[in-house]
Amino acid sequence: GNGIYKMDTSDIANYTMVSLDPPAPPDPGSNSLRIHELSFSPDGTKYFVTCQASANSQLRIFQTSNDSLLAVIPFPSGSYPSEMAVSTSFPYVFVTVMEDVITNPGKRGNVAVGNYLTNQLVTTIYTGHQPHGILQSHQPHRSQRRGLLHRNRRDHRRGTVEVRWDQRHAAEGHQSHRLILPGQLHRHG
Repeated sequence: GNGIYKMDTSDIANYTMVSLDPPAPPDPGSNSLRIHELSFSPDGTKYFVTCQASANSQLRIFQTSNDSLLAVIPFPSGSYPSEMAVSTSFPYVFVTVMEDVITNPGKRGNVAVGNYLTNQLVTTIYTGHQPHGILQSHQPHRSQRRGLLHRNRRDHRRGTVEVRWDQRHAAEGHQSHRLILPGQLHRHG
């Protein structure tokens, strides 16, 4: 479909269907988006929807208060954005994009990192063949590291993406972080 059902949990008999493909009306039989997953920002003001339709492989970002579409982050056609993990430490939503063969030629899939404050794609990370399930580790570490765990679809091996707060840059007033990968260091500010 191209919509979701929205209801107040104190009165589940009353619900509305919201179109996630405005201005088109909500249609449960539509294949225009092929909605896969929905997740909320930590403060609940935004929600994110992965769409798997071949022509509309994308992450859609909506305002919770009025269901308005704020942004569309496109992925290569047919790339199947799937599961999400929303960081509670940084303004990022991590999306497994299972079938992307364009971003990293010769490889299949990546984890896309979107900034939900700017509503833009920050980077993509190749984490192994066809990443699928993903979650944020809430284990506090002395260095305030936060990890994301994911499972690759074909071989079921687990990978880890570490997100670390850069204390030196924070002391200088910068809102920067580092994504730490085996043999790589990416800095985004």
